[in-house]
Amino acid sequence: TATEWKDSYALWADCFIFVYSITEYSSFEELSRLKRLVESSRHSTSLTCALVGNKNDLVYDRQVTVTQGRNLAADMGARFYELSACDWNQLPQVCQLFTDLHTAWRRARGMRDSRQRKSSSSAKFKQAIQKVISGKSSTLKRNSLTGLPS
Repeated sequence: TATEWKDSYALWADCFIFVYSITEYSSFEELSRLKRLVESSRHSTSLTCALVGNKNDLVYDRQVTVTQGRNLAADMGARFYELSACDWNQLPQVCQLFTDLHTAWRRARGMRDSRQRKSSSSAKFKQAIQKVISGKSSTLKRNSLTGLPS
């Protein structure tokens, strides 16, 4: 439960799956707070995550509508799924959930990596300019035997 939350739980994960029971509205209400705890632990509001409504085989006991689930997922910036953990016929949907989450994680990681490369490329460019200005350019290497430029 969220009351037993430990910050370290959120630090090692790359993706998060927030699950609630469609038959228990209180589990649905808890998700926004749980997401804020994860964001606080990670010092980031940018999470790769999915929202899953579980127990869709128990529609006769439904307390959370599909629309409510979709709206919360949109607010969280998450993909939405409604599944049943006990229905083996939904295995393809469960596999799709993990495939989609992995794809979103790779996309987010690629965007982070490209931002890092841009900053390191500009740092390398700055270093090269400083070398040229200071006269330590590699284009004017001297021949160690003659002392003349090679």
